[in-house]
Amino acid sequence: MEREARPTPLRLRARLPLVYPVVGLAAAAAGAIAVARERAAPLAIALGAVVLAGVLLGVRVATTRVVVARGPAASIEVGSAFGRRRVPVAEVAVVRRRPLPALVPLRIARWQLIGVDGRRLGGLLDEGLTEREVRALEAELGGLRIPIDRG
Repeated sequence: MEREARPTPLRLRARLPLVYPVVGLAAAAAGAIAVARERAAPLAIALGAVVLAGVLLGVRVATTRVVVARGPAASIEVGSAFGRRRVPVAEVAVVRRRPLPALVPLRIARWQLIGVDGRRLGGLLDEGLTEREVRALEAELGGLRIPIDRG
């Protein structure tokens, strides 16, 4: 009995952009200087909050994953360390891809999987993915006959 070859799933893993460590280190250094001078405690707190936000955003970006599996149990898995979701392809009506207005120069877009009933089934930001990976994801979704709304 011959086994049917299963298609290899598309697996995308985002990489941490260089800007996060650079901004984090700069904010940490400025905060350390403010603490050392003992005059700017509010500034040190604000810079500490910037470092914390940068770490959380960095973890989200560095752990972003997209897996598109084909075959009889076709599914799309999207998310990061803060939450992942696997959705059967049959439940997805459309994928919305919207650029984030504040981040247009960085070409970052929000992807949302919208179900046949109109509910949001999952989503991700494509920050950390290369243009080539984004095109591969679009092609894979097209091969599964899932329309992409770029409106």
